[in-house]
Amino acid sequence: MSDIGARFDAAEEELLILEEDLVSTYSNSGGPAENDLRTERVREVFDLIAREAPRLGLSRLTEVFTPGAQLVQRCLRGGDLQLDPEKVEIMLLALDAAQDVLESLESTGEEPAEGFEDVLERLREIPASPT
Repeated sequence: MSDIGARFDAAEEELLILEEDLVSTYSNSGGPAENDLRTERVREVFDLIAREAPRLGLSRLTEVFTPGAQLVQRCLRGGDLQLDPEKVEIMLLALDAAQDVLESLESTGEEPAEGFEDVLERLREIPASPT
C-alpha cells in the first residue's frame, strides 16, 4: 500500500502545480514540456487505480475512479474536455477519496461505507463524451 500512497501523493502534487498554472497568468512550472510530463504522471496514477481497484474488490474506489480516469483521459488525452481549475479540483477530490480508502483499509481493513458523495456528484456533472 505504501507505494500506491506515494504515487497518490506525487499525483496530487502534480495536480496542484497544474491547478496553480491554470489560474495564474505567470507560470513557474517548467513550461509546456514539464506540464505534459505532469499530466502523464497524473494519468498513469488514475489509470492504475481504475484498473486495480476492481481487481482488489474495492467497490467504492472503483465507483470513483472509473469515471475519474475517464475524466482524466478526456482532459489530458482525448481533448474533448478543456482542462481547467474546476476539473483539476475534481481530480484532487478523487485523490482525496483514494487516500481515505487507503487510510480506512490500513486502520480497519475495510473501505469506508460512505463519504464520496461530493466527488461522485461532481463527476456526474461532467458532460457525457461525444460519440
